[in-house]
Amino acid sequence: MAKTVEEMKQQRRELDRKIRAAKRAEAKAAKEAKVSAQQRLGAWLAGFADADTAEDVEAIQHALETEQGRRALAGLVGADTTSAELPRQPAESSDSPMTNPGDTDAGGRPVWA
Repeated sequence: MAKTVEEMKQQRRELDRKIRAAKRAEAKAAKEAKVSAQQRLGAWLAGFADADTAEDVEAIQHALETEQGRRALAGLVGADTTSAELPRQPAESSDSPMTNPGDTDAGGRPVWA
């Protein structure tokens, strides 16, 4: 028995819902993978530089936040730094310097509190 037009439209709507859900799941997984990689990089860098205190980690961060540091790092991944701004400094009183770890601006840079 042939499907009616209305049955086919219903089937299409259901497939569209599934496609949208799959796209959302893929985007969420990609964001989580990026956050995880960023956290691993930070931990690795702190360990590599023997940064044992928060002050040591902040010193590394300040060294990398210079325009020269930014260009050197961006050159490693082929990023364009001509129009990019440096992230704002972390708030002194917060436990985490990021508003929500993993939050990034349109350019993929961390959003600081």
